[in-house]
Amino acid sequence: MPIGIALLSRTINLGEGSPYGPIRHFESVAIGMQDNDEYLHFLGLNSGVAYNNEMVAGNESAIDTLAFVCCTSGKWSPTLNCPGYGSISSYYPMEGRV
Repeated sequence: MPIGIALLSRTINLGEGSPYGPIRHFESVAIGMQDNDEYLHFLGLNSGVAYNNEMVAGNESAIDTLAFVCCTSGKWSPTLNCPGYGSISSYYPMEGRV
């Protein structure tokens, strides 16, 4: 695996009778952080579709998650967040487009 690439896998179970509806499962979704041109950066959680910077316009309502790296208290952290979250603009220049 090349330096600078991290893989993450999570299993989420929905409790019986939960009011949130079914969990959607996508076999494989790859997204990258703000300076990574190899992977797309935006993700629609309902469809599992990833978007690049050029695809954002016209698809804003379908995008739920943005991947970026931030430095907090001197530690670099990969982060998944809502594209409209206020502090994202200091880490990711595309924030205003979503």
